[in-house]
Formats: sequence, structure tokens, C-alpha cells
Amino acid sequence: MNGQIKSAATITQSDFKGLSKLKDANGECFAAGEVFYDGEHVLSFGERLFAVPIRLLVPRFNIGY
Repeated sequence: MNGQIKSAATITQSDFKGLSKLKDANGECFAAGEVFYDGEHVLSFGERLFAVPIRLLVPRFNIGY
């Protein structure tokens, strides 16, 4: 899996630009791409691309609180 961390409460399609290129270049070898963010919900941004709350990765992690 591939991922990146964004310190923001909102995510847009442009946050997945690099992961989308990586997915296209690697085809079926690309398992999934995640952008970890300071939000509440897991969101799908296309096939095998997800926005994931950072709290699911690091439960005690709080940005700006």
C-alpha cells in the first residue's frame, strides 16, 4: 500500500494526483493508496484510493486540538 499524510480536515481529488499516477503506472501491482487526514470518515476517491482518518492509524493522534 501507498499513502501520504495531509494535515487538513478536508480532502479533494487533487490530493490524490500523485497516488493516481502511481496506480496507473503500476496497474494490478498497486494494492491501494491512502491519504491520511484529520477527518472523521473513510472516503473513497476512486478505485483503490481512500481518504482515511489519521486517528485510525494512530488512535491518540490529534491535529490542532
